[in-house]
Amino acid sequence: MFARRILGGLAVVGVVACGDGLPKPASLEIVTPSDGQIAAAGAVVPEPLAVRVTADDGTRAVRAEVRWRIVAGTGALLSDTVTVSDGLGEAQVWLTLGPTEG
Repeated sequence: MFARRILGGLAVVGVVACGDGLPKPASLEIVTPSDGQIAAAGAVVPEPLAVRVTADDGTRAVRAEVRWRIVAGTGALLSDTVTVSDGLGEAQVWLTLGPTEG
């Protein structure tokens, strides 16, 4: 049997800051195929969960700190709770599903 988890069970708590002199982060967008992945209970999802950070001026936010946390389910683990967006404005984290299907 397989457990299905999507970003709905994971909250991107917020974007903290960007590097010096860069525009202020303004919005987050889920990067495909993050959402709707399927994996066995207890397994790592096939692709990292990822978001794209956009700055208030419409450009992609580079070096923005993104905070992640799990808001539903039990036993799931993240590879990190804070990641930094790359040159494309994308930040990612790996999710290991909990031991129970659902």
